[in-house]
Amino acid sequence: MAQNWAAREFESKLQEALQRVRLVLDETKQPQPAAEVHHTYQDKYLLVEYLTNSAAASQLNCLAALGLSPEQLSTLRQWSTIPTPKEFKDAIESLSPEQQSFAKAFRAMQLESTLFGILASAITADHA
Repeated sequence: MAQNWAAREFESKLQEALQRVRLVLDETKQPQPAAEVHHTYQDKYLLVEYLTNSAAASQLNCLAALGLSPEQLSTLRQWSTIPTPKEFKDAIESLSPEQQSFAKAFRAMQLESTLFGILASAITADHA
């Protein structure tokens, strides 16, 4: 019962959004829900890729509007990169034991606080 209501509510909101989009778009373009348009299997992946890129660009625009410089945006991107277990092991190999301990603790904190880390931890635990 609740699922049917949620589905109807979603469909209603989708139709309202489509009406607003039609007002903005040229008359030659008619946006439609993906399920109602003939498409190939690969089109679904292309749609997801397009929407993901759009969301990422939107986030970058918001951060730039808040005053972050290109250098600061680049730094944020570097901070979000988590090395693979092998890359991490190779990177800390030449450090002192104290530095390795700190690096391992920092990596554990990164992995605990990111979705990627949660998924990577689960996969690593399954294959250990």
